[in-house]
Amino acid sequence: MNEANDGFTFWFFFWMVVYTALAAAPHLLPNIEDTASVFRLLIALAPILPALAVLRVVVLSTRELDEVQARIQLEAFVISAITVSFACFTWGFMERWLEVPAISVLWVLPTMCGVFGFARLYVSRRYQ
Repeated sequence: MNEANDGFTFWFFFWMVVYTALAAAPHLLPNIEDTASVFRLLIALAPILPALAVLRVVVLSTRELDEVQARIQLEAFVISAITVSFACFTWGFMERWLEVPAISVLWVLPTMCGVFGFARLYVSRRYQ
């Protein structure tokens, strides 16, 4: 692992810890429902800033990849995007016509990240 990767890894985990803390904070605040709506809006949107910082770290680290690693990342991302999009599309029809529970769009990004991780493992096996 080179020095650039170490820096990206540090900042990725740093911003993920900040994100996690801000995402968990509302659950730790007592009587959050009784506060002003502007304050609740700020609390609800607070995790977005570190999430954007993580996005920036991921983009910058992707720019540093060689051609093979960049291809693996791209292919894994495409698989993730298509899989999750199709799953959301399918679930939407099931919500409309069957009695299945609605799923919040809050789960789309974490699902894409999880599918991306598995897709990356799958795609990288071809290049070994």
